[in-house]
Amino acid sequence: MKSLVRTSVVATTSLGLVLAFGAPAAQAAASVGKPCARAGMTTVDAKGRNLVCAKVKTGKDKGKLRWRLASTPPPTPTPANAEPGATCATSGQLAPMRGVGIAICKSGRWAYAFTQDLPPTTGYASRPSWYPTVDTVFGQPETTCSASTVKLTHTIIPLDTLTSSIPYGAMIGSHVTPIDHAYLGLKSLELTDAARQNAPFVPVTSPAAGTVIEVGTLPAEGTTTVNRVVINHGCGVYTVYMVLDRLQAGVQRGTKLAAGQQFGSQRDHPLDFNVFSGGTWLTGLANPLSYAYGEAWKPYTADPTPFFTPELAAAYEDVMQRTQAPRWWKVDFDVRGAASGSWFLAGTAGYSGIPISSIKPNEWIQAGQVPGKNNYAYGHLALAPHWTTPSTWIASMGWFADEAGDADMRGGGQFAISLAGGLPTPDEVTVADGTVVYPLHSMELRTADGDPYQIDPTTKTPMPVGYQTVPGPSKQGTMAVRVNADGSLTVEVIANPSGTFSGFTSAARTYAR
Repeated sequence: MKSLVRTSVVATTSLGLVLAFGAPAAQAAASVGKPCARAGMTTVDAKGRNLVCAKVKTGKDKGKLRWRLASTPPPTPTPANAEPGATCATSGQLAPMRGVGIAICKSGRWAYAFTQDLPPTTGYASRPSWYPTVDTVFGQPETTCSASTVKLTHTIIPLDTLTSSIPYGAMIGSHVTPIDHAYLGLKSLELTDAARQNAPFVPVTSPAAGTVIEVGTLPAEGTTTVNRVVINHGCGVYTVYMVLDRLQAGVQRGTKLAAGQQFGSQRDHPLDFNVFSGGTWLTGLANPLSYAYGEAWKPYTADPTPFFTPELAAAYEDVMQRTQAPRWWKVDFDVRGAASGSWFLAGTAGYSGIPISSIKPNEWIQAGQVPGKNNYAYGHLALAPHWTTPSTWIASMGWFADEAGDADMRGGGQFAISLAGGLPTPDEVTVADGTVVYPLHSMELRTADGDPYQIDPTTKTPMPVGYQTVPGPSKQGTMAVRVNADGSLTVEVIANPSGTFSGFTSAARTYAR
C-alpha cells in the first residue's frame, strides 16, 4: 500500500519522562526467506526494506509462507507509465509516481519532481492536480461519493475502558513533526506490569462498515510484535489502527467488517487511531510535495469529530488530554514566510529524509531507513505549539547533538522554547526579524490546577486530561533561527546548556518546507 513502513515509536523527552506510554520500538526480526504467519502481512527488515508475507511458488518451500521483498509500485499507477526513466510525451507534465513521489516529464522521460519543478504558488488551498488522491495514496479505486456521508456509529474500544488519550499533533521522540494520529488510552495501562498481565483484553471494533485493505506488523517492546490495520470505509474515508496488540483470527486483507465488528484486542498499549479523508485538505502544510516522498496521506488527516455520532464524539473528546477546541487538535502549523511549522533539511526529499543527490533518475526510491542515518527523521524539524498547552512552543528536532539523528531520541528531540524577555513566538518570526535566539529548556509538567505532576514509573498511566507543559528551570541548549527571503529557514543549535550564540557558523544548517 505504501513504500514507507511507519513504526509507531514511543519515546521519552529530555526529562526522561514517558509522554506516550510504553517503551521505544525495536527493529523487527523478519528477513527475506524467514517464515511468516499470514499472507499479505507487511513489515520492515533491519535494512529498512519493505517485506510482505507470501506463499512460495517453487522449490522445497513451495506452498509455505515466507517473507519476501515487497514490490514498491502500488497496483494502480497514474498515468500507467509514470515510473523513473519510462517514456512520456508532454514536457513539464506532473503526475504521481507509481511508487513514492511525484513524476515530471523531462526530455521525453519521467523523472522525480522536486520543489523547483512545481509551478509557482502562494499556497495550496486545495489539492493540486499533480498530488495523488487519498484513494490513490491507499492503492484503492477512485470514489466519487462525499466523505461526509460516512458515519462512525460504533465505538472503537468500549467507552468504559477509555482513559486519558493523546490527541493529534504531539511531538514525541522520533515523531519529530506533529503526529497524525491519536493515542487512545486504556484503563489497563494504569495497572502495574504484573497486574496488567492478569487483566482482560478489550475488543477493538470497526466504527463503521468497511473493508480491511492492509494488515501489517510493527515491532514494539523488546521482541513483542504488534499490528497495523487499515480499513476502507468508502467515499475516500480510511481509518488506521497501529500498535494493535492482537489481531482477530481470520482478519486479513480483503476482510469485510460490519459496523461494530471486532477485528482485534487491546490491553498492553494505547491504540493509535486516525482518520484520513478525501474531503479534507490541510492548508497548513506549505508544500505537500514534501509528504509525497514519505507519508503521502498526511494532507488528508481529518478530525474524527464530524464523522462520529454526537454521543461518541462527546465521549472521545472527554478523554482527550487537550481541553481546548478542537479537542483532537491538528498537525499543520506551517505559516508561509514565518518560522512556525514543519521543516525538512535542505537537499533531502522531504519527509523521507532521502538525500536528493542519492536519487538516481532511472531507479525507484527505496524509502525507509536512510543509509548512514539512525532514522529517517534525522532531517526533520518542527516549531509548533504544545498539544495541550498552546501557549508553550516546542522545538522538536531529529538532529540535536548527532548529525545522523539522535538515535532513539532519548536525551534529545523535544524542548520547551523559553520566550522570556519578550521573544516572539515562531509564528511571528519573519524575514524582518533577522535572527532570533531561543533558549531551549526541559519540560515541566503540571496538573490542570497548576500543581507539579509526577509520573508513576511503575505503570503506563497516561498524562491526565488537562495537564500542562511549561518551560522548566533547566536550560538544555540554544537555537538560533532566521527566516530567509527564499522561504527557507537557517538554524544553528548549540547542544550545550551554557553555550551562547554569537553569530551563525559553519555548524548552521538550512531547512525547507
